[in-house]
Amino acid sequence: DAARVAEKLIELVSVRYRIDGIDITLGASVGIACFPECGQTVDGLLRAADIAMYEAKRAGRQQYRFFSPEMNGRARSRLMLEESLRNAIEQDDFVLVYQPQIYLDSGRLRGFEALLRWEHRVAGTVAPNVFIPL
Repeated sequence: DAARVAEKLIELVSVRYRIDGIDITLGASVGIACFPECGQTVDGLLRAADIAMYEAKRAGRQQYRFFSPEMNGRARSRLMLEESLRNAIEQDDFVLVYQPQIYLDSGRLRGFEALLRWEHRVAGTVAPNVFIPL
């Protein structure tokens, strides 16, 4: 079945090389789309498998995922967020916020930490854990 093929493919591709003293590990993320549930055309199936592959990548190394319809919504949301991020960069919608760092034992100021914030024109503040992975 498709899951066993994906597991075997990941196993075969997952190879470690040592080149000039540096360890390099190859890996794979696999997206699986089944006919006819995931698409009626080759393009539709490839699109679904691609979306599932990105879900597998987000899940961690050496993973596979079967396409599910809710992945479509997440992929669409991610694309819209990426487009908004490009616009935010062009429109200068980012602000630096300075947060003090205090020594706990004395209460004295140690310094400041600079934090980047995205002030989205419609959605408000977008948390860094949302836009940094993009």
